[in-house]
Amino acid sequence: MMWSPTFCERVLRLSDFLRFQCSVKPREGELAIIATAARRIVRTSGRRMWCWRARPGRAKRRSPRCVIGRRGRSRADERAIIAYVRQLLRANRVDQTVFDALKERYGVPWVVELTGLIGHYGK
Repeated sequence: MMWSPTFCERVLRLSDFLRFQCSVKPREGELAIIATAARRIVRTSGRRMWCWRARPGRAKRRSPRCVIGRRGRSRADERAIIAYVRQLLRANRVDQTVFDALKERYGVPWVVELTGLIGHYGK
């Protein structure tokens, strides 16, 4: 991006929006980022993102799959976010029931911003 300052500026503005201004709350966003990182470890070298995002104690003792795999103990909304991330990254589509659950709970703009967050951190 250093060869295109305009492009770099716009990417930074998007990052700023996703981190501080979008309707996805920080806890929800972190869960989506960690689920994205867990999926990237399968495909590429997402471990760096995982270690950077996870708490130091978690990063030392547990893999991302372990943390995301504990979803049985998580709340229904957290499970829906994790399912959304997994389906989106695996198949580039999401089951209607998962989409509807998130849409009903948070609204369409929130789902659009969550999708943007996943895409931003999944690149």
